Amino acid sequence: MRIASSTIFDIGTSGVQSQLSQLATLQEEISSGKSLNVPSDNPLGAAQAVTAQQGSDANVQYATNQTSATSNLQLEDTTLTSISTVIASVQTLLTEAGNPGLTDQERSVIGTQIAAASQSLVSLGNTTDANGNYLFGGFQGTSAPFSVSANGTVTYSGDEGQQLVQVNATQSIAVSDPGSAIFQSVPTGSSPGITYPASTNTGTATYSAVSITNSASTSNNDSYQITFSVANDLTTYTVLDTTTDTQLNNGVPQNYTSGTAISLGGQSVTLTGVPANNDQFNVHPAQSTGTNTVTAATSTNTGTGAISPVTVTDPQDPSIFAPYSVAFSVAGGVTSYTVTNTDTNVSAAPVVYTAPATVALGTGETVQITGAPANGDTFTVQQQNVGVNLFTTLSNVVAALNQPGGGTLDAANLSNALTTATAQVSNGQNNVLTVRALVGAREQQLATLKTDNSTSQLGFSSTLSNLTDTDIVSAYSQYTETSVALQAAEKTFVQTESLTLFSIIQ
Repeated sequence: MRIASSTIFDIGTSGVQSQLSQLATLQEEISSGKSLNVPSDNPLGAAQAVTAQQGSDANVQYATNQTSATSNLQLEDTTLTSISTVIASVQTLLTEAGNPGLTDQERSVIGTQIAAASQSLVSLGNTTDANGNYLFGGFQGTSAPFSVSANGTVTYSGDEGQQLVQVNATQSIAVSDPGSAIFQSVPTGSSPGITYPASTNTGTATYSAVSITNSASTSNNDSYQITFSVANDLTTYTVLDTTTDTQLNNGVPQNYTSGTAISLGGQSVTLTGVPANNDQFNVHPAQSTGTNTVTAATSTNTGTGAISPVTVTDPQDPSIFAPYSVAFSVAGGVTSYTVTNTDTNVSAAPVVYTAPATVALGTGETVQITGAPANGDTFTVQQQNVGVNLFTTLSNVVAALNQPGGGTLDAANLSNALTTATAQVSNGQNNVLTVRALVGAREQQLATLKTDNSTSQLGFSSTLSNLTDTDIVSAYSQYTETSVALQAAEKTFVQTESLTLFSIIQ
């Protein structure tokens, strides 16, 4: 078989070049510490490395988010602790204010201290984080959520939002709570109702804190109105469930005995002293301080009719707590309206409408409707709860403490104001502690996620190392082996290249 000299040359140079190329690759792996420098080095490994790097980058961002979230929650936890401390001091002051031996001046001093505590709570409510965002403003983090007007009224201008931070691929954690959840909230079902005296009361009856006698009763979240009647030296009372418009005890007046508990479904309250005729005491759920009657036109109305606020004509009439609708119809050029109690679905007879019309709602209140309602137009009248507000509570009790006393009625009013405020402040403290517990749970959850994140990051780093890092010992061994092979190839190439026919003839 004949082999041309050019073939021998090509084979020799190709082998030497291959060895040189392999040496260059090994040299780059050793010097860079990476076995995967370009995708062509290992296409499958390169694709796996890209996936692992993306997971690692996301994990690093989650770690940053977790650190930021932890910082925010620690700040909130510290702030809530301070808020709880201020509220505890108010509770102590309310206990001191209940001492009947205090003078007007001494009570006024306590009122000043409670007012100062309220200002401290406003400042804590306007706490900012490291970025200057307000902690309790909800989504309105760039402006102070709490402000104080010239008359001392504290207003919350934030919203109900919670700032969320994504802490892993599938989970986000709230890193703040709105101020309304701190100062204007009580967890549902967590506390007994609270008693409020009517502002028109003239008797000297005082009340205890409300007690729960049956925690399973579904009526514990209802509102009640206790109304007293005094006739022929006999004092009786009736109890109306204003949520369901139902008279307790079948509406039969009960004889009043000072110091005897009055049953309110699954709760009770004890009144002592001497109530006057028509005195009223309202018991509302812990989440409410009362109700307002709200009138509105339905959104589908097409006429020009308008409804006024409610005018109460008989505050003793239980029908004032019922919801109503006033529906209009127009036929043959005549406009009429029908009033319906939407609790009982009982409707009164249609009445021809002439503007303006005073419309009776039950037998204890009226509204005025003006304009020209269209056929099918409807107006509604409903009770709306007034929510709790710790700042309003403190303002009310400060006002009560600043009232000069001396008479039996003054003492009764102050006692009732302190009883109501004590219950409200206690609920406020419990609410803050509840929110703080939730914040603590989030902090604990983040600590667990941080541990999981570190473990995941080690996994990503190990995978990337296996895919891209150079095994120095193995690479150096290959380099040495290839270097020896190159030297041998060079020597054999030189020797083979010299073996020509002309060299043999010589």
